[in-house]
Amino acid sequence: MKSDLLKDKIAIVTGASGGIGREIVKLFDQNGIYLVLTDIDEKKLNEIGKELSQEPLTIQCDITKLDQVKNLISQTLEKYETIDILVNTVGIIVPALFEDSTYEDIEKQINVNLMGIIRCIKEVIPVMKKAEKGNIVTISSLAGIVPETYSSIYTATKFALRGVRLYFKS
Repeated sequence: MKSDLLKDKIAIVTGASGGIGREIVKLFDQNGIYLVLTDIDEKKLNEIGKELSQEPLTIQCDITKLDQVKNLISQTLEKYETIDILVNTVGIIVPALFEDSTYEDIEKQINVNLMGIIRCIKEVIPVMKKAEKGNIVTISSLAGIVPETYSSIYTATKFALRGVRLYFKS
């Protein structure tokens, strides 16, 4: 379904080369949205860019690193001067019984699934407030509602995302 409401909007999609991210990117492209695609996997990021009707701005970004998130925002603003939409689709899962999970795997899931998304949101809010417009969409998971078997840390991060509510000062 094509709508002119979204035409010419500027959208950043994190996790753009993954399943849900890739499908959102395709829908946005069909609706004339200017795309900024980001993912940690640069090769897959460039592949999705070739499938679109327009040439997106692609930026390899590890959202666990604040300097890379800041770079994502500044490169987007350099090219487009604003950001209308942020869609967070990033997520990783390391299935294991809790007792078998390593601290490294626990921290990785928390840093990507929760803190990475929080970094992206926190960095884009000032841009949207200054423009007095914008939308932030964070894709969680059914695991944020019903616990995922052998994935308690993943589930915990997705439950946590459901609790991130954004309220702004006027």
